[in-house]
Order: sequence, then structure tokens, then C-alpha cells
Amino acid sequence: MDASVLLKKYEEGRCTPDELALLESWYLNYREQPAGTFHEMAKEEAIAAIHTYLHEYINKKQKKRTYWRYYAAASIIALLGVGSWWFFPNKIKTDSTYATTILTKVAGQKQAYLTLDNGKRILLDAHKPERITQESGLSISKADSSILVYDAHQGLTKNEGSAYHTITTPKGATFAVQLSDGTKVWLNTHSSLRFPTQFSTNRMVELRGEAYFEVNKSAAHPFQIAIHQDDSAPFLVEVLGTTLNVHAYTEETFVKTTLISGKIRTGWQAAKEHILVKPRQQVISAHGQMQLKTVDIDQELAWKSGSFAFDNTDIHEVMEQLSRWYNVRISYSGTEHHETFTGYISRSIPLGDALAMLEKGGGVSFTLSDNHIQVHFLTNPE
Repeated sequence: MDASVLLKKYEEGRCTPDELALLESWYLNYREQPAGTFHEMAKEEAIAAIHTYLHEYINKKQKKRTYWRYYAAASIIALLGVGSWWFFPNKIKTDSTYATTILTKVAGQKQAYLTLDNGKRILLDAHKPERITQESGLSISKADSSILVYDAHQGLTKNEGSAYHTITTPKGATFAVQLSDGTKVWLNTHSSLRFPTQFSTNRMVELRGEAYFEVNKSAAHPFQIAIHQDDSAPFLVEVLGTTLNVHAYTEETFVKTTLISGKIRTGWQAAKEHILVKPRQQVISAHGQMQLKTVDIDQELAWKSGSFAFDNTDIHEVMEQLSRWYNVRISYSGTEHHETFTGYISRSIPLGDALAMLEKGGGVSFTLSDNHIQVHFLTNPE
């Protein structure tokens, strides 16, 4: 897209999340680009428009919400040659050289660990494609830098004694796997999927964390996703030829199942109650209860396209997402008050930039100590 068109869309508030992510990408690459990319008059007009918008927005005194369009504005300013460190100075407090280094941490590797049935653990990373192993009727290979492929030459098997493998993503990494039935699964950070190397008539996998599924349709062989949050019966998602996203981190008390296309049925294994879910609907299950609502699919799948997405999101949940992605510990100090944030932000930016943006909300500040972030609730947030 022509830069002037994108700037105009930004000024009018019509940028899509992808376009805002593009602006952020420009910012990250700005220092590597030659000067003089834009005409001086266009530069001055764009900067004036951005500053006018920011001035008007700040004066609205929306104290409890921060919009990441601030960051998009900084991106454009940097792109046009002014430099975002003037607009977004990084004033995060640190108490060591190591902590200062953590501010520049950038996550986003394509990496995972594959645990075989015999306990052997194999590192999967972004290096060249490779064959992992080959057994009777099955080959396992890394087709490219970010997907593991199980190829069952004999298709579905009646062998109930199939071996189980587990693929696990560390914090700050994502990876994908194509199961032996052709189903594709994209794992978000700090997640794991346990699955049989070859499926029987019952196609069941176990998920911890978050994953996006493109399930290969087979009416005769239903696909089930089992989620174990505690010692109670697992929560089950039954799938028929469907794309969906499941958010089920064990450190959280809820499971979010979002349907993109097709149909699913959800409920606890031991319960009689189940919910049929339609596309663009989400089931939130917690403490034996299920709630159904319509959601913004783009926001729910933002992680898959490389963004954080917040919608009036509490500071604790925001920090939990940062903790998983940047692999840092979080603690809190001060008298807590309700702080929420709304908007999109690229997951490819340094940790320090993300924290600086949160501080712009006016309700919190941060101190880094080694690999630990302390969140300070301000007494009189502005």
C-alpha cells in the first residue's frame, strides 16, 4: 500500500490490525533504511496530523484505557525521520546491567521440543528441514522451519496401542504440527499438545496452553480435544471438520474455545450438559459453568498473526501474556486499582517498548530486577 494512503487511513482511524502491525514493522526497521524516503512536506504534514490526534486523545482523559495507536503514531514518526525515542523515551527503572539488557529482549522464535514415547526429547528449531524418525507405516519430519509433519502411510489404524508424542513450545516461541490424520495445529507460546502418532477410530489429543486447529474432516472418526485444568474430569471439545482456537493455560482458571468455521460441541466429560457452538462464538468454561458469547475473531487470533490483542483487559492478564512471551516473572506492589488496556501491539517489539507503552496509560510503572518485573500501582494515576 502507498505510504500516503496508509498515513491517511491512520489519521482517520481506519487502519486494520495488520496495517497497524505494518506501521510498527516500519518503525522497527527504520534505522536500517536510507534517509530521505519521504518528501519533506509530507513528513511535516504527517507529523502535525499525528501530534494533533495525540493531543486531542490525551485531553479526553480516558484514564483507565491505553490505546496502542500511540505506538503506531510513534512508528510513523520514526519512519518519517524524527525518531520514536523522543516520543516514547524508555524510562523503565532497572537495578542491574542484566535487567537493562532484558529491556531489549525480543521474542518470537520458531522453536519447540518433541518428547517421544520412550522419553527422548528432541529440539525443533528454525534450522533446515530434517527427518526426525521413520517407523513402520509412519514418518516424522520437519518440513520447514516451523512445522512438524506426521505422515501415516496407512492412514487411520485400529491399533489402540499407538505411541504418544508431546510437542511443547517454550516461552517466547511458537510452532506447528501436522498430525497423522492431516489435522494441523499451531501452538502458541508456553503450550503443549499430546497426541497419538497414529489415530484409532477415536481421534483425541490433549492440550495445555493455547492452539489453533484446522481439523481434517472425518464424520466416522470424531476429533476431540481434552483439556485438564485440575484433578476433575477433563473439558472436552468435539470437532467435525472445523477451524477453532482453544485457550487453556493451566495457570488460569478458565478455558476459552472460539469457533471460526464448522461446528463443535463442548462440555465436561463427566457432565450431561453440552453446548453447540456456531462460528464466531466463544465458550468460556470455568468452575463447572459455561458461558457463550459472540467475539471478534481477528482479536482472538491476533497471536497467530504476531500480535497481542487487548479489549478492556485487566493489567494482571496483560502482564501474564507478557510473562509468557518474554519469559519474565511478575509481581505487584502498591494499592491495586482497576487498570485496563485496549488495542493491538506487535509481539516482535522489545520488552522495554511494551512496558513503556503500558506506562503511558498513567496507572502503573515498572522496575526490572534481573528477569523479574515489579508492577507498581500509582497512588494518583494521571
